[in-house]
Amino acid sequence: MVHKNVHEELISLDKLKDYLIWREKEFVEKYQDVRHDPSNDNFAAFEGTVEGNKTILSTFNTSILDWEFKASHPWILVIMIHYQPENDNGFPSSETYNSIAKIRR
Repeated sequence: MVHKNVHEELISLDKLKDYLIWREKEFVEKYQDVRHDPSNDNFAAFEGTVEGNKTILSTFNTSILDWEFKASHPWILVIMIHYQPENDNGFPSSETYNSIAKIRR
């Protein structure tokens, strides 16, 4: 699903990590090299259902909420990954899962 107000080109999964690194560098340069150290971050995972009774999984970095250098404007990055489930459990194949896991590294 593409949001009606989004006019940017979609980024393929194999190019997503490079794109995110590039965007982070732009953000850091804009905010005078103030960086958040994610090595001890905590994350919360949520599960829900959407239209058609499909499962949706979300992960949020909860540690960033207490970071002292909040940006001058809030923003959020949403990554939606569509894949064909390998079997009835709804999870991706090992290959797809490994590709998704590389985004966070």
